[in-house]
Amino acid sequence: MLRQAARLLIFAIEPPDDDTKLIVGIEKANATSRAAATTYRKVPRDHSQLVEKVWAVEEITDAPALTIRQWHDRYRTDRDHRTSDRWLLVLAAADQGLIQRADITTIYEDSGSDEAAADKAINRWLKAGRLIKKERGIYEIASS
Repeated sequence: MLRQAARLLIFAIEPPDDDTKLIVGIEKANATSRAAATTYRKVPRDHSQLVEKVWAVEEITDAPALTIRQWHDRYRTDRDHRTSDRWLLVLAAADQGLIQRADITTIYEDSGSDEAAADKAINRWLKAGRLIKKERGIYEIASS
């Protein structure tokens, strides 16, 4: 039955800050988990007889190992421009690139939010690749 066949949805992103790159990864799959997306460099090919440009791609092997959703979250800035977002305060409070959960909670409580809002923000930043969990209650600010 076709209904039971393996299905896969692949997603591609051209980063808004670099139109020479193409990032391709698995968005949804029946038979596999999301793996790190592959980043390619678009290389123009000389086909002067054609009206449109023709591109080839070469893999960039030293690109960050992020899933396509993490790349998408990184480039979809509208997701993090919430009125409740305290990311700039978190960056200011980080000590040598590290911040504790308690510090993030304090930032949220000092500005009128609760611990649950801080935890939601932490999870959102982890998924977006902004934070990296180092150990229980300690996070590293991901370099952009």
